[in-house]
Amino acid sequence: GTMEVIASGNDFYTNPRLSKCGNQLAYVSWNHPNMPWDSTQLIVQNLLSKEEFIIAGNTKKEGGGGGEEEELSDSNQFQSVMQPLWNPKNGDLYFISDRQNGFWNIFKIIDSGNSIVDESWSDKVSSV
Repeated sequence: GTMEVIASGNDFYTNPRLSKCGNQLAYVSWNHPNMPWDSTQLIVQNLLSKEEFIIAGNTKKEGGGGGEEEELSDSNQFQSVMQPLWNPKNGDLYFISDRQNGFWNIFKIIDSGNSIVDESWSDKVSSV
């Protein structure tokens, strides 16, 4: 078969997780000089439409490798997100983040189910 690049532009990518329905891919990304425990992004990509949405963490779309970057508020500049995991029974997306108080906690996307990801997902994050 042929290989296709589905995410590019940032410096680092890790933890790719395919959703139960197979139409969505969650992964963690970040750029140098940040380290993954300092500032990362949880991105979900709709594999059908190729749209990407930053769900949690550093919520700006970074240029990577010295590209142009948008201004970022202090409240989300140093959030770190790790270990995304789709629930195989209901399709909810779980992840670990220090977004609330600087300590690692488990979060989930409320009502994600098998719905197609969109920008409203970032408003559906709750503590577990």
